Amino acid sequence: LLFWYLLAQGMENASIIPMPPDYEMSAMAEEVFDDIKELEFQQQITFLRDLVSPMGIDPTLLDYEEAIEL
Repeated sequence: LLFWYLLAQGMENASIIPMPPDYEMSAMAEEVFDDIKELEFQQQITFLRDLVSPMGIDPTLLDYEEAIEL
């Protein structure tokens, strides 16, 4: 969740290029997004965490202090 929050903050303060106002997701992306929205909140969190965990540190495997030191 921190990644998505920081991404949104970066787009808001223009340190990350935001989505163009006329951007439209593909039909396949819309379908995936709709499927995710149908999941219960905890299922959404688990799904997204499992999706991004191979890209970095899994915070569920570390103590908080260890995670912030990395």
